[in-house]
Amino acid sequence: KNATHLIGVAAPTAVGSRARIAPPTGTYTAATFGANAFIEVTAQGCFFSNFDVYCGFSTGSATMIAWTDSGGRNAYSNVNIQGLNDAASAQGTGARSLKISGTTGENTFTSCTIGGDTTTRTVANASLEFSGGSPRNSFVGCIFPFQTSASTPLGIIVSAASGLDRWQKFDRCLFINNVQSTSTTMAGLATLPASAGGLLLMKDCTAVGITEFGTDATSRGQIYVDGAAPTAATSGIAVNPT
Repeated sequence: KNATHLIGVAAPTAVGSRARIAPPTGTYTAATFGANAFIEVTAQGCFFSNFDVYCGFSTGSATMIAWTDSGGRNAYSNVNIQGLNDAASAQGTGARSLKISGTTGENTFTSCTIGGDTTTRTVANASLEFSGGSPRNSFVGCIFPFQTSASTPLGIIVSAASGLDRWQKFDRCLFINNVQSTSTTMAGLATLPASAGGLLLMKDCTAVGITEFGTDATSRGQIYVDGAAPTAATSGIAVNPT
C-alpha cells in the first residue's frame, strides 16, 4: 500500500541486521517459493528502515531478484538487501540484489548496503539493475560489497537501451571487492548499453578491487566521475600506497 512504513526493531547495524526477511532455514527451495522475485514494491511514498533482506535458498534460482522497486518515490534507510546468496543465483547471469524499474523512479537509498559477500559470484550478474527508463534515483553513503572468483561480476547493469532516464546519483558510496580475502579483481563496476537514456553520476565514490567504473568505452561515456583530484576516469579507483 502507498505510504507504508516498515521499520526493523533491532540495533542499527549496516550489515546483517537481526531484524530480517529471509527464507525459512533448512530445506526450502526457490521452486517451492514459486517466484523469481523475492520482494516486490509496487506502491509509492513508502519508507523502509533498519532491517536486512537475505535472499538465499537451499536450492536457488539463476534469475532470482531479492528486491524490486517498480513503484517509485520510496525511501530506504539502513536497509541491507542481500541477493545472490545461494549457488544458483551466484552463478546465474539474471540474478540481482536490487532492481529498480518503471518510469517513476525518484527513490532515495541512504546508508544502505546493496548485495553481500558471503557467497562467491562467478558470472556477469549484478548487484543493482536499472530498467524501464527509471529516472532520478539517489544512493547516499551506500556500500556495495563483492566476493568473486571471476572478473565479470558487475555492480550495476542497465538492462537495455533507454533502461534509465535523467540521472542516477551515487554520493560517497563504497564499492568494495574483497581482493585481500581471495576475491578476483573485477574488470568494471557498471555496464550500460548504447543510448542507455541517462547517466550515472559518481560523486566522491570509492571502488576497491575494481579496475574501471565502466566495463567498456560505451559504458564509460555515460558515467561521470567527480572526486578529489580527479584524473580522467581513474578518480575514486582505490590504489595501494607507494
